[in-house]
Amino acid sequence: EEGPLSSLQLKYRSLVAAAIATMTTTIGDDQGEPTQQHQQQRLLLSITALKAVITACIFLSALLSVIAPLCIIHSSEAVFSIGNMMASGVLLAAALTHQLADASTALDSPDGYPWAMLVAGLTFISFLFL
Repeated sequence: EEGPLSSLQLKYRSLVAAAIATMTTTIGDDQGEPTQQHQQQRLLLSITALKAVITACIFLSALLSVIAPLCIIHSSEAVFSIGNMMASGVLLAAALTHQLADASTALDSPDGYPWAMLVAGLTFISFLFL
């Protein structure tokens, strides 16, 4: 029985086989130039290879970002603490940059006092004491 899934698998397998054949041999028209179909197959294979390389790089960088703090915490707690403070500062700066302008316009008061700035400043100071 051949359903829609198996016909799709056959198309995919034939496309992959054609791409592999294109990579191993140079197939062209009578003048030796590659045909448009073969150029499209090469492009598809190169895009797939690029996606695989990017995926591997993302995975390795994520793995390194998990393993590095575990290695650092055992060697020096001071370095780990400094790294933790730097990461907290980055998150706090991003929060202030992206949300303070919206909060400032939302909390406009008739007397013109910047309530959003006061709340942000008090929150920052309370985080310093924690």
